Amino acid sequence: MTSYALAAWRPRPASPVPGSSTVIPRHRSTHAKPLATCALVDELPDELVELVLDHLCGTDLARAECVSRRLRRLALRDDGRWRDALRRDFGDAFAPPQGVAVPRGALKAEYKRAVETLKAIVTGRYGECDSRTRVRVGTRIYA
Repeated sequence: MTSYALAAWRPRPASPVPGSSTVIPRHRSTHAKPLATCALVDELPDELVELVLDHLCGTDLARAECVSRRLRRLALRDDGRWRDALRRDFGDAFAPPQGVAVPRGALKAEYKRAVETLKAIVTGRYGECDSRTRVRVGTRIYA
């Protein structure tokens, strides 16, 4: 009886290591599916994406910049988006007038500063001098 058990025993094939090219036949169909090459937003023309970016608030505009290099390039192409976001989210007094020239990227920094100031006021940290609180507060008012 012992010889029969040894005769019937066969070593199993080695299990595939993750990342190897060995594919178990019953799972072949799941590996054969093509991977998506790009997101659907990448198929839209730049003009349409810019129209969408024009209607985003500043927080969503900053989040859109983190999605891809293309969206970051499109979001930073025109500082008018950040000027409009400042005006829309904080009022006309926080955004510089159309004719005022500002350095590139300054309006995004101004929006960030306005958000940090608002958070500091709401949480009660405005005017605090604490080593743990490193919030840079203070915004410009364009009146």
